[in-house]
Amino acid sequence: PPYSIARATAFTESYSVEWWALLLLNMAVNFARFGPELKAAYDDVISNSSDTNWALFGYDKQTNDLKVVETGDGGMEELAEEFSGSKIMYGWCKVTDPNTNLPKFVLINWFGEAAPTQRKGVCQRHVNDIAAFLKGAHVTINARHEGDVEEKVVLEKVSKSSGARYGFHKEKARPVEPSGPVGSVYKKADIRADIDANKRDQFWTDQEKLEQQRVAQERKARIEDSKRIDRETKERESKERTIREQRDAERARTIDAQKSREREELRRREEADKAHYKSRMEQLDAETEREKRQAEEARRRLKQQEHEHIGMAVRQTKETVAEREAATQQAEEEAEEARRAVEEARRAVEEARAMRDAEAAAEAEAEAAAAEEAARRAEEAAEQALAEQRAAEEEAEAAAQREAEEAAQREADEAAQREAEEEAQREAEEEAQREAEEEAQREAEEEAQREAEEEAQREAEEAAQREAAEQQDVGYSQVAEAEDVGDNVYGNVESEAPQPQQVEDDSLYGNVEPTGAMDTGDTGDGKLQATAVYDYQAADDTEISFDPGDLITNIEQVDEGWWTGCAPDGSFGMFPSNYVELC
Repeated sequence: PPYSIARATAFTESYSVEWWALLLLNMAVNFARFGPELKAAYDDVISNSSDTNWALFGYDKQTNDLKVVETGDGGMEELAEEFSGSKIMYGWCKVTDPNTNLPKFVLINWFGEAAPTQRKGVCQRHVNDIAAFLKGAHVTINARHEGDVEEKVVLEKVSKSSGARYGFHKEKARPVEPSGPVGSVYKKADIRADIDANKRDQFWTDQEKLEQQRVAQERKARIEDSKRIDRETKERESKERTIREQRDAERARTIDAQKSREREELRRREEADKAHYKSRMEQLDAETEREKRQAEEARRRLKQQEHEHIGMAVRQTKETVAEREAATQQAEEEAEEARRAVEEARRAVEEARAMRDAEAAAEAEAEAAAAEEAARRAEEAAEQALAEQRAAEEEAEAAAQREAEEAAQREADEAAQREAEEEAQREAEEEAQREAEEEAQREAEEEAQREAEEEAQREAEEAAQREAAEQQDVGYSQVAEAEDVGDNVYGNVESEAPQPQQVEDDSLYGNVEPTGAMDTGDTGDGKLQATAVYDYQAADDTEISFDPGDLITNIEQVDEGWWTGCAPDGSFGMFPSNYVELC
């Protein structure tokens, strides 16, 4: 469309001629770095004095520098064993034409099935340069798998490309029939009469037109083949995309079902935990209530015993006080009688003095002195009884006070103990509740983390699939561009022999069926390991390289065609799954 042309024109004009020249130079094949080795290998194959009859050329790592990979004298069979399915190579071989027994040279453009798609698109631009360097090829073959380079297939194509299909060395002798005399019809040739200049010019004009028609038909056939390949590729990609979408949808449904089951299991586990927690709390409440009742009964019995003990002590104290009061009252009565006796004695003394009776006075004084002594003793006894009564009262009061203080202290201790027990119970309940909340929070976080990891994995898989699809689209567009630019991409190389037939392939970049199983190779710790069956060279920093027999560890199966893992050198990246076998 005009809009696309305008955009392409604006994009092209935005860069300088030097930039485009540098870009094309970087994309072109480089023969200079290993020029002497390349020339020597080429000369050895075409030389009649050398036993070398094949040479294999390839790129140095990920550069466009062409180098000699291997040479040998074992013919096409030995050369076919050297091609690698993950690389882009060029084979140069000398074979013997089955029809003429003459040596013919075959150029093989090898694009391995597992070679990176983007690299294939770039190297398609090098085919014409390779053909120009390895000049003199009688047959050019575009191959991508081992069946394309089998010796019988190559010899068949060489035989078809020969100028004549007739093999005189295979023809058997025919019997010669005897013949009679032969007459002669000879007459002198008239060159001017036999050769007509107009007919000659017309003949060559017709031949040129036929040649142009043939070239146009071949070009049209190549274009139709290219369109057919693109159409088949698009159909296959559409089918693969549909299958991939169905597989992704099935995987998403499986993941959703798994998540639903996990959520249901988590809900049941939470309900079971809640029921267990509720049952445990009810059991703890029952035990606490029973302990409270027992403690209350013990306190009631203790208080009753204390009341009984205090009442008994009070009764005993009261009885003691009553006895002491009776004794005091008796002592007071005795003291009162003694005082009355003293008064009588004094009155008797007074009377005796009044009578001036000395003897009576003396007796009265003696009696008065005895009465005073008795009164003094009675007063002392009364004072002693009073002191004992006061001491008993004080002792009873002190005992009652001590009993009351001890009871108050016990009640305070029991109250403190009850508060401590209730506080410990509350703390235990709070701790259990916190643990339940933390457990629920941890499970929620783990569930969220699992969902995030699964989402990230799905996004990574989708990104990898999109990137692979984009790389394939880029490779196909580059291949189409290379077909439009060069007429000899599919083997239309000029030579002294007629052009070989076009090799019909289903697709230049066919799908690779995986050979490794997706559900084996577990080492026991959740990590997969595999042994390399073929050698593979990384196309960029996101891939890894390995040789046959190397052990690939920590494998993650991204999809059916590409996995990720660690190479023996410690690098981590992607690699084709059909190049390894799970251990």
